[in-house]
Formats: sequence, C-alpha cells, structure tokens
Amino acid sequence: MNASIVDEAIVSRMSVRAFTDQAVARADIEAILQVASRAPSGTNCQPWKVYVLQGGIKNALVDKVCAAHDAIRANPALAAEYQEEYDYYP
Repeated sequence: MNASIVDEAIVSRMSVRAFTDQAVARADIEAILQVASRAPSGTNCQPWKVYVLQGGIKNALVDKVCAAHDAIRANPALAAEYQEEYDYYP
C-alpha cells in the first residue's frame, strides 16, 4: 500500500462535535462540578479555578479564545505567549 495514501487519509480526517444552543441546567452544572472537584490532577496540586459563563460574556470569551487559536495557527511562534501557569513536571 502506498504510504502517501495512508498519510492523506489520516491528515484529511476531521471530527466536529455538534452542540446545541440549549442552556445546561444550573443543577447539572453544579452536579458535574461537585464530582469534578474530587478528581486528581497532575502531581495532585489541583490548581484549577472554575468559571461558568453564559450569554454575551461567554460569547466574548469564546471569540477571544478562537482568535488566539487562529493567531497561533497562523504564527506558531505566538504560542510562547501562552504558557502553563504551573510547571507540573519540573
């Protein structure tokens, strides 16, 4: 089998999730966060902070994150501006 055919099949694949505009119930969010709060983290330092956003402020954040992703994709050197806050494995 020609390796370039296999390579093309791999790089041309794409998976996209379909999300709806339906809001997630606050009780569901709270239940998810309650369970997640017990999950281990890298080196068990549990450094997370959780923010739940809805509406316009959520959309503004999504736009900023997507713009940063697009900028890094266009110029990978920009990735140096986005470093992890914690050095999990020094």
